[in-house]
Amino acid sequence: MAAGASRSGQAAEPPDFNEVIVRAVREVAAPRQGGGYDIRRAFTQDLSYGPSGTVPSSQPPVRVPGPNPTMCVAAVAEVIIEALNLYVKSGAENGLPPEKSVYSMLPVRNWRNGSLRSIRSHIFMYQGADSQGTADALETFGIGKMRDFPSLKPGDFINFNRTRTGHAVVFMGFLDASRQEVPFSKNVMGFRYFSAQGQGRPDGGMGYRDGWFAGQCPSPRTRHDDCDIRAAYEVAANGRVRQNQSLLNCGRMHHPSAWQTEKAQEALRTKTRGIYQGEAVTRGISPDLFAEQKLDEELEALPERYQDGTLGE
Repeated sequence: MAAGASRSGQAAEPPDFNEVIVRAVREVAAPRQGGGYDIRRAFTQDLSYGPSGTVPSSQPPVRVPGPNPTMCVAAVAEVIIEALNLYVKSGAENGLPPEKSVYSMLPVRNWRNGSLRSIRSHIFMYQGADSQGTADALETFGIGKMRDFPSLKPGDFINFNRTRTGHAVVFMGFLDASRQEVPFSKNVMGFRYFSAQGQGRPDGGMGYRDGWFAGQCPSPRTRHDDCDIRAAYEVAANGRVRQNQSLLNCGRMHHPSAWQTEKAQEALRTKTRGIYQGEAVTRGISPDLFAEQKLDEELEALPERYQDGTLGE
């Protein structure tokens, strides 16, 4: 049987990384929650990244040892980085050649730099990255796949939109009207998530919140409720899901054994070469060389995209 195929002839579901992501959320939550929300601060602290070095916080700490402020997209990236560290510390890579290590397949420059070939610029949705969110970024880099909302499970990722603001989060479960975690059904009114939020609030920073679709916010509303999320999906009578991933970007990270990072990087080079081929010819530059230059250019961060909207609009 071909690798990746099932007995039915359909492609097998790649192994996922959800259990490790959820463990990382739990380990990060207690010591780092409540440090504040700041759209110009990436990461609550310097993050180790194996033998490759460190992913530095973008600002000096406000508190030592913490907790410190961060923003939503950085909180999601911090969870992913710490999940990879947990995975390696568990001994999961023992016996693997160095090139198969997560630190080799996704080098530290991916988290330090903001170029087109760095996953950071795609998770953070930098200008020019053409990213819809975390799930889109994971798929672009060959380490995950976008999925529809009803198929999510704890440890997946969502970028959602309200009327004027958005948010990047780790999905932790579906919620019904009574705030109970339930399997997906027509009774789902929202979802529990983990991220950084609460700008200007005493409980701002990393933490859990309950997100509610427009018109479904409980009454009375609590300080943990995030309301008026756009439900950009619908389930037809036959069970088929239609979803606007640009408004509700959902997806799952693959287990490192299923990563396709080299293939993804080549696809990114091919896409960039196609976009800039005409400009390269006009300038008299090799399209391949020009594409490499564009891939290495630092993109512009847009902090205003990370404005907190959890208190409502």
